[in-house]
Amino acid sequence: MKMKRVLIVFFCCLSLSAYSQNSDPFAAVNDTSYFNGYLKLKTDKSLYLNTSYESIYWQAYGTLYSFLGRYDEAKVGYDNRYDQTTLYKEDLNLDGKQSSQEELNKLYSKFNVCMINEAHHMAQNRAFMYSQLKHLKKAGYKYLAIEALNAGIYMDSTLVDRGYPLVQKTGVYISEPIFGMLIRQALELDFILIPYESYEKERELGEANNIYKLYDPEKGKLVVYAGYGHICEDETSPYMASILKGLLKEDFLTITQTLPKQCKPITDGNDTCKFYLLPRSNECYDYTVIPNLQASATNIPYWYDWMNCTYQKLKSFYKPELTSPSLVQLFRAEECENAVPVYQYLIEKDDEQDITLPFITKGNYRLVIVSEDKIVKKEIFVD
Repeated sequence: MKMKRVLIVFFCCLSLSAYSQNSDPFAAVNDTSYFNGYLKLKTDKSLYLNTSYESIYWQAYGTLYSFLGRYDEAKVGYDNRYDQTTLYKEDLNLDGKQSSQEELNKLYSKFNVCMINEAHHMAQNRAFMYSQLKHLKKAGYKYLAIEALNAGIYMDSTLVDRGYPLVQKTGVYISEPIFGMLIRQALELDFILIPYESYEKERELGEANNIYKLYDPEKGKLVVYAGYGHICEDETSPYMASILKGLLKEDFLTITQTLPKQCKPITDGNDTCKFYLLPRSNECYDYTVIPNLQASATNIPYWYDWMNCTYQKLKSFYKPELTSPSLVQLFRAEECENAVPVYQYLIEKDDEQDITLPFITKGNYRLVIVSEDKIVKKEIFVD
């Protein structure tokens, strides 16, 4: 009987130990192997549901699935945390709000500081930012402050010399491929990057001070790319933008891409508008930008066109059938093994074989296919 009690106690300790080791769902997001992170998050799901960790689990789920190119599933992850009702075109009051790149460019030219935000699970927000970099540069913006860049003792000190980001090393969210392309584009356009994240107790104050110390207005204008409410410039708010506004003593242009609910596709096939620009009535942001949301018939969403991609079928380069799950990755051939891929897509079902690959530039690429039993690598050329 005594031995039985000892065994029961021992088993309980093992169970608690296993749970403790898996108590942070974001460990899967932070894994330097995307595929291993996916397997871990999938395997450990039952540990988190109906516990105090469930909300964090769904946040990690949405984040990792955005990394893996499963953009609809990424939204589902965040929908499980927040309001699951849906906005339709008529809910958004878009009549007369059609805008153009030229109108945005005029706004950029009127300010010395522009702030644009993102939802951390929405890769399309980064595709929009990617598309704006060349216009911001032309309007005189020289500094690009990015919240997602690792800062301080965690900073990727060789990023500029290297010219491309590394998985986890450059920043957790920058391990998402579209964010990686945004970083590459910024470096190619010769932006001065400012890693401004603060790890202090007063995070917003620390972020504002970090930007203020590194920004030199005499060398050019400043664009800040941050998450969610950090760009709220209401002078009564405690956010980074409000504090920085007080330090710089000038008005900002603030544009939010985040919406409180998911939106259904807006276009009916006849609307050629690229995006809508809605003036905000509150004090936090000047405008909300909403793309002309479209349904996608393939694994490649419509917003890849914002980055001027060309497309080819995976079968053009690799014909064997893939097992599921398999992770299909594209790397620039000249970049190292732990570079952030330029694209990746997780095949979760056997009927998802016919996928499309996007290419921002022509040249040599490294195609990598990761499954549970093997890794296949192949050099390919795109002209």
